[in-house]
Amino acid sequence: MVAFQGRKIGIVGAGRIGEAMIKGLVDNGLTDIIASRRNTSALSGLANSYGIRTTSDNKEVADDSDIVVLAVKPYQLNEVLSEIASAESHQNPAKLYLSVAAGKKMASVASILGQEARIARAMTNIAFLVGKGATAYSLNSNCDEADRRCVAAILETGGYATQIREEGMDAVTALSGSGPAFLSSIFESLEKAAVWQGLSPGVAKKLLHQTIAGTLALINDKGMAYATLIDMVKTPRGTTEAGLEHAKQCDLDMLLKGMIAAAKERAEKLGT
Repeated sequence: MVAFQGRKIGIVGAGRIGEAMIKGLVDNGLTDIIASRRNTSALSGLANSYGIRTTSDNKEVADDSDIVVLAVKPYQLNEVLSEIASAESHQNPAKLYLSVAAGKKMASVASILGQEARIARAMTNIAFLVGKGATAYSLNSNCDEADRRCVAAILETGGYATQIREEGMDAVTALSGSGPAFLSSIFESLEKAAVWQGLSPGVAKKLLHQTIAGTLALINDKGMAYATLIDMVKTPRGTTEAGLEHAKQCDLDMLLKGMIAAAKERAEKLGT
């Protein structure tokens, strides 16, 4: 891939998201990758599936990489960073570190790797596993445009990625990070409501899934605004109007705002 210009990539923590990154990079023709994972029994599977190098030694990944992706759990990050900080190559000023550990600020990473380190932070979601992820990323002031292109190229293997200021990352965590669970909860409730009204579970599920897919197609493919779509479906004194009025009486808008606010607040606490 042109963005990397020969820079080698290492993945520390090749779990679900880490493996999805590996697959995306390999599918785009990049095979000079080394990955580590605590579950050593899974390493041979990664090597066989993707033709990459694997190791159980995080320091080896850091030493053999120009770009180090930190795809570990938040509670593991400080321990992993301390390992990497003791690696021989840590003093290389050109090395780029990309953390996808939820809630962990770049300043926290820099406190262990050093204030001169090139650091990027990303928040993605579970849909990254199927190439439909929604990801936001930030870079610290030590990074340059070449670093930004590398970060974007890695993250775009799993879907949409956009650069934002780090201050917005907790809101991203609440919206796109938690969003698949929030939406699934809403979808489940709609399906249960349809079954309660007499549809069989199978028919309710299929109709709901197709309705979701069709609605997203109108919004994404046709560029239709939410309000426009609502007005196209709603008719005076019709069924849609009745349902929307009930949602307004139940203050659905405030309920959803509260879900996002609660998730953002938790993300802020996790980042301290």
